[in-house]
Amino acid sequence: MATNEAFESYYEEIWRERWPHLKESLLNTRRNARRWNQFGCQTAPKEIPCPGLRSWCDVSDSIPEPSFSSSGVKDHYPMDLASILAAEALEARPGETVVDLCAAPGGKSLILAEEMKLQGELLLNDLSRTRREKLKGILTDYLPEGGKGFITVTGRDAAKWGMQNKDRFDRILLDAPCSSERHVMHDAAALAEWTPARPRQLAKREYALLCSALLALKPGGRVVYSTCSIAKAENDDVIERLLKRKNEASVERPQPEPAMGEPTPFGWQILPDKTGWGPIYFAIIEKARPLQT
Repeated sequence: MATNEAFESYYEEIWRERWPHLKESLLNTRRNARRWNQFGCQTAPKEIPCPGLRSWCDVSDSIPEPSFSSSGVKDHYPMDLASILAAEALEARPGETVVDLCAAPGGKSLILAEEMKLQGELLLNDLSRTRREKLKGILTDYLPEGGKGFITVTGRDAAKWGMQNKDRFDRILLDAPCSSERHVMHDAAALAEWTPARPRQLAKREYALLCSALLALKPGGRVVYSTCSIAKAENDDVIERLLKRKNEASVERPQPEPAMGEPTPFGWQILPDKTGWGPIYFAIIEKARPLQT
């Protein structure tokens, strides 16, 4: 395995004695669950792998390739349980106006569509044209033909979304582009190029995206901010900065099952050294309603 002393020092400083085990777990093969497509399946599996999970999932050592069901849609989507929990934390509801600001490849978007029961307005945004095309392919494969009309796919800069859509959305999912250390550790070229400036620069972008999401949120609405980073700078530090600068923002404490992760000062983190899933960090931000006069 390639090494980068600056990378090692940076994450060892954050995680201390936990770093060797966390590092080893990040280098292992990533696990996926089989999240059954409720538009293509009639009954839930007998066992749910995580208490409180609303998605229909099961876990096995070997996940087969998705296939088309008799309903004409693919039967399941391979997905990390931690990502499923982050998407479900938004608690999207039928009839609401919801946006997934960085939607591709689409696994979390499918969860939102199921939770909304194809009722309301779901906007799926991704700046990359290539990623949007992959997202559209996922929607075609997994959603019934009659349900695609309530979805709009866009390609705007999510950092400018709030200025263009102020106080518009009931709920916003922001799965922000991040350091993705697991990917970096498996890519020798990416690891060689890594410097401590990377998480700092990404944190600035993530904060801009979160401010944009908060601006686009209706008073009383909810944003779920998530990353697959293990850097505090991109997780709790982003939330702390928002709370200090935006009086209308507050944190709603996530309450997943303790077996699926651990609390942080502002959110929840699921790491593979403790759970076998993740890494995923997510925080729930709510926007205050105007004071009644």
